[in-house]
Amino acid sequence: MQHRFSRQRETIRRDLMTRKDHPTAEMVFDSIQGADAQVSLATVYRNLAQMAERGDILRFSLRGVDRFDYDTREHGHFCCERCGAVTDVSLPPDHALAGKVELSTGGRVTRQAVFFFGLCAECAALEA
Repeated sequence: MQHRFSRQRETIRRDLMTRKDHPTAEMVFDSIQGADAQVSLATVYRNLAQMAERGDILRFSLRGVDRFDYDTREHGHFCCERCGAVTDVSLPPDHALAGKVELSTGGRVTRQAVFFFGLCAECAALEA
């Protein structure tokens, strides 16, 4: 299916592709206000949802809030339970683990998404 060009969607996509902080829709909205004042928060939500549904970006929920990632390759995420920071973790797919999941469920694993939770380096240093 061909998607028609949208200046607003392109502004949102360009912003997202420069980020590594896995922003919320509100964070993207705040970021692009100077670049394109014609974009409403509802437009940001709608375009991010459409891009995620097409598989152009990843969407995952943390603490009940959707976060977005331009990197659609299989990789892990480390999530700080104190400050909410999300960091990419380079992990190859674990075929042995996928096999165990398939045996356990009778299903078929088509992709993996691994999340680790703890304290980021900055928050861990505060506890030291």
